[in-house]
Amino acid sequence: MAWFALVAALNAGGVLVLLRSTRHGRTGAWWWLAATIALGPVALGRLDGVVVPLVVIALALAARRPGVAAALLTLGAWVKVAPGAIVVTLAATARHPWRTVVLPAAGVSLAVIGTALAAGAGPRVLSFLGAQESRGLQVESVAATPFSLARWWAPGIWAELNVELNTYEIGGAPATAPIASVLDAVLVAAVAAIAWLAWRATRTPGPAGPGRSRAEVLVLAAFASQLALIVANKVGSPQFVSWLLAPVVVAVAAGGWSSPWRLPATLVLITAALTQWLFPWAYTAFLYAQGPIVIVAALRNALLVSLLAWAVTSLARRPAGGPLLR
Repeated sequence: MAWFALVAALNAGGVLVLLRSTRHGRTGAWWWLAATIALGPVALGRLDGVVVPLVVIALALAARRPGVAAALLTLGAWVKVAPGAIVVTLAATARHPWRTVVLPAAGVSLAVIGTALAAGAGPRVLSFLGAQESRGLQVESVAATPFSLARWWAPGIWAELNVELNTYEIGGAPATAPIASVLDAVLVAAVAAIAWLAWRATRTPGPAGPGRSRAEVLVLAAFASQLALIVANKVGSPQFVSWLLAPVVVAVAAGGWSSPWRLPATLVLITAALTQWLFPWAYTAFLYAQGPIVIVAALRNALLVSLLAWAVTSLARRPAGGPLLR
C-alpha cells in the first residue's frame, strides 16, 4: 500500500508540473492516465513507476531549469538506468552542458554513492555496470522475435528459464549467444548516435528560420533514446515500455493532440495495450508458444521498431523552421 501511495504521489506531482508548465497539460495528463491503464499492473508495480514521473518533471522543466532536470534524471538513473540515456541527450542539447548538466549529474551521483558506501554497500554500489553481461536473449525482446516465432514450427527452440535472474530466454538456438553479445555494443552505439543527432539538430538552422527549439529536440531525442534502449536490448521486460510514456506525455502536453505527435502517441497506447496482453494476461501461453499471443508479441515489437524509425528520422531530418511540438 505504501508503494502505491508513493507512486501516486509522484504521478500527482508530475501532473501538477504539466499543468503549470505546458500549454496543454490537461491533455497530456489524460494521455498519461490512458497509457498507464493500457500498460496495466507493470506501470505501477515496478521501479519504473517511480522513474517515469521523475522523467516527466525533468523534461517539462528542462528548458527553464536544465540543472534541476539533470539532477532529477540522474536520480532516476540510479533507480533504473534508462533515464541516464536522457541525461546524455540533455547534455547534447544544452547551451552550457558542463555547468547545467554534467556538474548537477555528478553532484547527485556522488551523493548517491556516498550514501550507499556509508550504509555499507562497498563495491556493490557499481555492480549494476556488469549485471547484464551473462544474460541471454530474453524471449520477449525485440531481437528474439524471429526465434520466438520459430517456436511454432521448430520444436528445438524453446523458452528456457534463467533461474538466477528469473527470466525466460531463447533456448536451443546457438545463434542467440552472439546476437546477445553484439547487442551490448549496438545499444551503446545507438544512444551515442541519437545524442549526436540531437546535438546536430540544435545547431543546424532550417531554411525557414532557426529551426526546432532545444526543448523540442530534447523531447524527441529522449523518445528515440528510450526506444533504442528497448529495441537494441537483449532484455525485453514488459515494464520497459513505460519508459516511452514520459517523452510522449511532455510532447502531448506541450503541443496538444493536434501536434505531429498524435500518431506516435496513439501507437504507444496500442503498444502498451499489446504489452499488457502479453504480460501478465497471456504470458504462460506465450512461453509455450500457444495461440495468437506469439503474433501479438511480434506485432508489439514491430511497433517498437517503427516508432524508433519515426523518432530517428524526425530527429535526423533537416528542420524546416516549424515546431515539432506545435
